[in-house]
Amino acid sequence: MPASHGYSGTPLATKLGVKEGHRLALLHAPAGLDDLLAPLPEGVSVLRRRAAHLDVAVVFVRSRSELTAALATLGPRMTPAGGL
Repeated sequence: MPASHGYSGTPLATKLGVKEGHRLALLHAPAGLDDLLAPLPEGVSVLRRRAAHLDVAVVFVRSRSELTAALATLGPRMTPAGGL
């Protein structure tokens, strides 16, 4: 079992709610995150910047103010069932 599956055997992308055809934003992601998320479901678009109509956004911040700014910016861009 790949290390990214952890003890449960479930892939990290699945744990994060990433599904086939989703638009996934990775903002301020650390090096190596792509490897931890692999394999992604078929048809997932990985975006490295803010875009409209996101299904899932994974954001890395270092302060509460960065989190507040990210929520204000990304919230309106998420699909109704999107996850942040």
